[in-house]
Amino acid sequence: MEKKIAIGKSDEATVVAEKIIDAPGEAVILAIPRFSRLAESGANFRLLRREAEAVGKKLIIESIDEATAELAKANGIECRNPFFNEPMKRFSDIVTGKSETHHAKVRETPLLTHTREAHRDIPEPRDHFSRQDSVETRGKGRRSRLMIPNRPLIYLGIALALIAISGIIGFTVLPRADIQIVAAKTEWSFAAPVVVDSSIATVDAALRKIPGQMFKDKKNLDLSFPASGKGKVNRKATGVITIWNAHGTAPQSLVENTRFATPDGKIFRLTKRIVVPGATIQNGKIVPVSFDAEVAADKPGETGNIGPVSRFTIPGFAGTPKANTFYAESKTAMTGGFIGETAYPTASDISKAKTAAAEALEDSMRLVVLAGLDPSFKVVPGATSFKVTSQRVQEATDADGKFSVFTEGEMAVMAFREADVLDVLASLLEAQGASDFEVRSYELKYGTPVFSTNGGLSLPLDYRSALARKIDPDDLKGRIAGKSEADLRSIIFSVPGVESAKVALWPFWVRWIPNNADRISIAVD
Repeated sequence: MEKKIAIGKSDEATVVAEKIIDAPGEAVILAIPRFSRLAESGANFRLLRREAEAVGKKLIIESIDEATAELAKANGIECRNPFFNEPMKRFSDIVTGKSETHHAKVRETPLLTHTREAHRDIPEPRDHFSRQDSVETRGKGRRSRLMIPNRPLIYLGIALALIAISGIIGFTVLPRADIQIVAAKTEWSFAAPVVVDSSIATVDAALRKIPGQMFKDKKNLDLSFPASGKGKVNRKATGVITIWNAHGTAPQSLVENTRFATPDGKIFRLTKRIVVPGATIQNGKIVPVSFDAEVAADKPGETGNIGPVSRFTIPGFAGTPKANTFYAESKTAMTGGFIGETAYPTASDISKAKTAAAEALEDSMRLVVLAGLDPSFKVVPGATSFKVTSQRVQEATDADGKFSVFTEGEMAVMAFREADVLDVLASLLEAQGASDFEVRSYELKYGTPVFSTNGGLSLPLDYRSALARKIDPDDLKGRIAGKSEADLRSIIFSVPGVESAKVALWPFWVRWIPNNADRISIAVD
């Protein structure tokens, strides 16, 4: 039993081999079209023959392609012509002759023609007709005559139609004009400050003021630093207490070294003079007011290192009405008391540490503030105000020989929108009579700002720009549509502010500007 398999032109030899293996029957006929990829190499046919023999199948090639037939024969594969049902012959062997049964003509034809290229996978018919030939057919008792059209005339008609269509497209659809205009430039500069004011909401071009936004923040930072001093020290424990005034509305002054006693008799003294605010009265009752102050142990040593204390008394008020109405508490431990050989910070260590701690706090606060700003705001260098509100040095060193500096500070940042600055500059330009000009490019630099006493910011500007007269491309398109090249030149150069122009018409034979404005492109530089 034979199995016939139709092969596509682009089928690879490996794909065809799989079809041979999977095909039922003892013989496989491969119908190979002209110009198949199999005919590119004899190796393809050797592969097919080997695979067919491996599964015990006979391989037969069926094709009208001469190259396919030659490769098949060269590799020992039987080849047939599907029209003659006999081994393949070369086209040059076919001669004109008559058949007793068909009365049809067989004419030698070129191997490749335009028509055959378009349908080279379709087997060639055995009967050929000349341009004026006809064939009679019968059907249901009547005779009809089919005329074969004159092909050259058809081709000529198609060619003329294509030329006409191309002409219509070339003269109505394709034409376009690309125009590049270079506008004459003039420079304009401005060098003076504007005021950034957080109390206004809109730009005041006359006073050169723009609205600003003030951002404020308070933070603290505790940093450790290495101590370079070495030696025997007698250090007192230190800490912070909260003093309460529950006595009356009058403030109370406490001198430096004022004593505060713990319940077990340990004494701590104020490190500097303070004033405790007076209490308040609400609904006829006294409401105590507190004040934080630094204290140090009365004596050096570790005995002063104690935990939080709920109540300190003031021995100096003993026996007076203030003994029970003035008191203190500590919310954190007293630390640093020590006697012995250890590392300690020198005066230089402390001075450098204070400066470094303040700078670190300022940098940290600036990053936090700037990260929270809206992207539309701008902050220039110098538009921040920072001050240290307090610093405490813990001179007692830890196991690594480091002491600490606790720093508190506050920062104010003035931000503004650069668009507001440009609005002020545009207003100044217009005020100088340049309303028919527009800014083509500019460079804007900021000087070092200065905070004023009323909270505003004086911001120096250095602005340089290139101006050009305004040119309306849409208006110009309407004026030049449908014009000739000569008219185009006079129209363009009659526009104020045009320095030069370059016109490109496409396709190359076009000599007029398209009437359709959508086919005109104008770029102004």
